[in-house]
Amino acid sequence: AEDAEREYGLENPTFSPVYAGFRNNEDISKINKTGDPAFSTDATITSDVDVYDITADVSGLSSKNYQFAARGNKGTLTVGKATLTVAANNETREYGTANPTFSPVYNGFRNNEDISKINKTGDPAFSTDATITSDVDVYDITADVSGLSSKNYQFAARGNKGTLTVGKATLTVAANN
Repeated sequence: AEDAEREYGLENPTFSPVYAGFRNNEDISKINKTGDPAFSTDATITSDVDVYDITADVSGLSSKNYQFAARGNKGTLTVGKATLTVAANNETREYGTANPTFSPVYNGFRNNEDISKINKTGDPAFSTDATITSDVDVYDITADVSGLSSKNYQFAARGNKGTLTVGKATLTVAANN
């Protein structure tokens, strides 16, 4: 089989044959073959990131001038990491108070997984330009994913960032005695 690749959590692609050993300047279109090779691999939709053999079964092929044999050097299926995007949950606070602790939102899980099932290391870091003295306004919360890793996922900061909304503080007014 021709080498192939896919991301973790996706179906295997359709495998394509690679033929070798033609004579007389022939190719597969000129030999009047019947049947097609069948391909198999141990990789399933839930298989971890790795490289898997693709094995050819040529028992369904025939031709007048050629016999078919599966090549010893098999094709390979490379299962690569899927991408999880990370952003901060939107938050609010009052003017003059400290920023809350920001929490992540992950998108892109495969195989009914969630953050508790993927054996990740590290945590995203979040930053914003808003300080305790920042005016009432809406501020971006930016994710830094450089400290994250996982066997089957790579991490990317999501383009649409989280927001911190700084709202007005309440002043109370009373008359002097």
